Amino acid sequence: MSNKCMRGQPFYALPVWHAAQEKGLTWDNAVEPPKLNETCFLGDEVRIKQILTNFCWNSVKFTNKGGVKLVVSAEACRPGFMRLFWKVTDTGKGMTQKTQEMLFERYSMADHKVGKYGGSGLGLSICRSLAALMDGHVHCMSTIGKGSTFILELDLE
Repeated sequence: MSNKCMRGQPFYALPVWHAAQEKGLTWDNAVEPPKLNETCFLGDEVRIKQILTNFCWNSVKFTNKGGVKLVVSAEACRPGFMRLFWKVTDTGKGMTQKTQEMLFERYSMADHKVGKYGGSGLGLSICRSLAALMDGHVHCMSTIGKGSTFILELDLE
């Protein structure tokens, strides 16, 4: 793992943003609180970006109307560390609880047509493995008809 000083600022992926625009979706990011932007955290930037890229692509793939938002927040967890939360929320069609329970398994795909962006069912299982390598975890909350939120949680110095 390559630890690098990272600011609390949101991850920004130009190709994902372009795909969202192409579909007529809004794209927003936020850091809560804004002062988090001034804080330096030690973490594996490459793995974190890989996870967030996957979350963002999935949100764009499965959202036809509305938008995608990435929010970065943090809370104290133990001396010298903060628990960071990266939340990618979309206004897609949402998923059942049964689908959410299997979503991070290999070759698992929700019953969706993914259109031109494709998919193999491996992305979220890789995200889970990458998060585990950093002693973190990923999870999803979703409501049919309202959308989904994918969350990466990591404790960083």
